[in-house]
Amino acid sequence: MYLRQYLLGLCCWVPLKMRTASPRSSVVIIFLWLSSSCRGLQQKLHRLALPLVGGPPWLRLHEAAVFEDAESGSLLLLDFLPAAPEAIETAIDLLTLGTVEGVVRTKALTRIPRVGTITETIPTPGHCDVETVARRMEATYDRRLSLISNNCRTFVEAVVQEVQQQQQQ
Repeated sequence: MYLRQYLLGLCCWVPLKMRTASPRSSVVIIFLWLSSSCRGLQQKLHRLALPLVGGPPWLRLHEAAVFEDAESGSLLLLDFLPAAPEAIETAIDLLTLGTVEGVVRTKALTRIPRVGTITETIPTPGHCDVETVARRMEATYDRRLSLISNNCRTFVEAVVQEVQQQQQQ
């Protein structure tokens, strides 16, 4: 009896007629509502704006993809950056529109970085195998980083496309 009153008190959406139903039917209705409303919301893919490595925290020019699994609470960051991001030679090559060696970074996070800003959340209606996406991106993505054509933003777009392709299969 007390469980029913507690659950009905928490769920103000239950119509007045339902409140006179048996305790078992109330619990079943609440369970069905929770399971249907949470379906497809276990995973999210965020675009995250971050400062450049070694750059000022207020200048968020770098972009990364962050997978969030609400069920386990885990966060996985995927991004593409120069192999030597703080080297002066890297800065000169990139600013003169040249290319440098890039690396795909996969990093487990405990929370969204304070210096990061979520710019977009991409819906992932089904389950996505994040580890498979990360391994595929590390293995197949072009490692020649260029500010014009192959940079952190094009990498995040490739991650989004990979996730969408996996969702369709």
